[in-house]
Amino acid sequence: KAGYLDFIGIIHYFSAVFTAGLNMDLEEVESLATDLEVFWLLYAAILVLFMVTGYAMREVGSVSAKSTKHMLIKNMFDAAIAAYSFWLVGYGFAFGKDAGNGFIGVNHFAFTSEAWDERGLYAVWLFHWGYAANVATIVSGA
Repeated sequence: KAGYLDFIGIIHYFSAVFTAGLNMDLEEVESLATDLEVFWLLYAAILVLFMVTGYAMREVGSVSAKSTKHMLIKNMFDAAIAAYSFWLVGYGFAFGKDAGNGFIGVNHFAFTSEAWDERGLYAVWLFHWGYAANVATIVSGA
């Protein structure tokens, strides 16, 4: 029964938020929508990054006790190298504008483009870096 009441409270909260949005002008509604999208992306990015720790714990559980520190440090380096690589070239290749080839992006490398001034783009980067870090962790622990 407590879970049902929590659900009703959440529904009531969101209905109040969206009803209050009816009295707002279009710019305020778009700003609120962007803020909610950024919040959701950050929340999802944190959950995705918990997957990295989960894979680290799986790897630690499959080695001897004396190798535990080595495996944890390896997983930290996997995430750090994935962050640097994704920051330097990965996001630009994946999400930059193509130069007419339709295959690979040619901007957004190392946060140098003016488009990084757009609100919420760092949250998108963090979310996709989390998946890149997961790929590196899965491959290194296989």
